[in-house]
Amino acid sequence: MKTYKEYIISESSKKDPVKDSKDKDYTNQISAIMDLAEKIQSVFKKYSLGTRRAAWDKIHTKKGDEAISEIMKNPARSLNSFKKLSNQGK
Repeated sequence: MKTYKEYIISESSKKDPVKDSKDKDYTNQISAIMDLAEKIQSVFKKYSLGTRRAAWDKIHTKKGDEAISEIMKNPARSLNSFKKLSNQGK
């Protein structure tokens, strides 16, 4: 049988799986946001301000939002919808 001190130590070392899950989700969200921001920044460094704005405006159209939603649901999906989006309005 455990002593009171052993019991307290063993109970305090147990982690709450719900809390750990929430912390992990929050940490993953921060990591995802930072990864996205870093990738956008690295791409934007390659192009002129006009090109960046034009590309960003096309991404923020209805079709662009749909393409982003599809890639979020299935990251392995083909990027052809983005190529079509870039050719739109030529």
